[in-house]
Amino acid sequence: MAELPDRFYPDPKIRVFHTYGGWVSVLTAIAMCCFAFSTILGWGLYGNLIALFLLSGTVLKLVKQNEQKHKK
Repeated sequence: MAELPDRFYPDPKIRVFHTYGGWVSVLTAIAMCCFAFSTILGWGLYGNLIALFLLSGTVLKLVKQNEQKHKK
């Protein structure tokens, strides 16, 4: 393999692109998008569950009081 000029890889520590080619950047971008999407879904799910858990007692009390008012 021919060595590329330093203008392409100015930092000698970043030789992963030279070794594996340009597909590593694409694979990393796809992996980061999948991670971000799954994180958003997870936070949304657990946020809803926690809100339901924390507010369920209060909300149920308010609903029961409202039902009792309308029955009278």
